Amino acid sequence: MFKDFFINRKAWRNGLVLPIYVPVDLRNIRILLSEGQLEEAAAVLWRLSSLGSDSASALLAYLCLRDGNLCGPDRAAVAERCRESANRRNGFAQFVLAWSEHEKGNNKQFNYWLNESAKQHFSPAMGDLGRIFISPATEDQRRPKLSKRFFSLAVRNGHMLSIVMFMHGCWRGTFGSGFRLIGIVGWPLSILLAWIMMWFRPFGLSVFAYPMGSSRPLFKTVTKP
Repeated sequence: MFKDFFINRKAWRNGLVLPIYVPVDLRNIRILLSEGQLEEAAAVLWRLSSLGSDSASALLAYLCLRDGNLCGPDRAAVAERCRESANRRNGFAQFVLAWSEHEKGNNKQFNYWLNESAKQHFSPAMGDLGRIFISPATEDQRRPKLSKRFFSLAVRNGHMLSIVMFMHGCWRGTFGSGFRLIGIVGWPLSILLAWIMMWFRPFGLSVFAYPMGSSRPLFKTVTKP
């Protein structure tokens, strides 16, 4: 436990910009990332994915999605391994594949894989569905009840950021005037709590979400593609 604490603190000191989910079976990758060694981490993940690790395939694809320079000439192979893991119903891989399709503008595939990820109880996917149902392209496509349902499922599965997103929706009045007061009080508190959890557990699932619309790299020292 104390080792994890120092690993997490080291990650922020070495330039980590955004939380990134690293499954517990990849603890050695957490150490490499905490030291800012992204290329080394990518090399180990490539080897592990070659041995059939779905977690490694998903995480490597996510690293490449955020910084294409990490993949080099093997980017297509990395994407294919992630797709294979997604087809094996790995929720993390399905989540990464969903956002990869989103970045390509393939909304149908994005929705499909995000829903598949949520079916595997991958809480960030549930949270994203909650966010999507209250932030559609047009007003008549809003589904507040479905949004609350997915936020509730995500929170029950330990996703702290879904509380922040839900409270923001309450603050905006998305769920009706009765929830507005809850949002006014709860949104700032949820942000503070999420920030504390991010600081102490940057590799945890509870604070992980895809930074939609952001081009920031994972680490300050990483050059954008």
